[in-house]
Amino acid sequence: MRRSRKPEPLSEKQREIMEVVWQLGKASVFEVRDELSKHREVARNTVRTMMERLEEKGWLTHEVIGRTYFYSALIPRHVSLGERIVDIVDKACGGKPENLMTALLEYRGLSAGELERIQTMLAGVKKPGSKGKNK
Repeated sequence: MRRSRKPEPLSEKQREIMEVVWQLGKASVFEVRDELSKHREVARNTVRTMMERLEEKGWLTHEVIGRTYFYSALIPRHVSLGERIVDIVDKACGGKPENLMTALLEYRGLSAGELERIQTMLAGVKKPGSKGKNK
């Protein structure tokens, strides 16, 4: 089933929760809180409320097993990542993807393996004006 509208953007704290759910596949509030608590203190009720809101926004769904709600992602990680990258290109790079690549190369660098994988991806992209969609 395709979504007819874009999901609401995630806040930094919501993204942290989604990362845990994406990593675990299915998670209870307790499991998410346990993971988040490895990095900072967080209350169970705060996590529960945020997960309920993520469900209302269409990011999560849940099933009840016994008395426990287990949440899973409705939207895959790559969709969230793609939206973040477009936002970075539009806002931080003046709408120019080449500025993102320049910053990546100059400030982080690429390993030989990363460079090879990127070159393979670029070689597989169709040129503008050719038949078919760019991937």
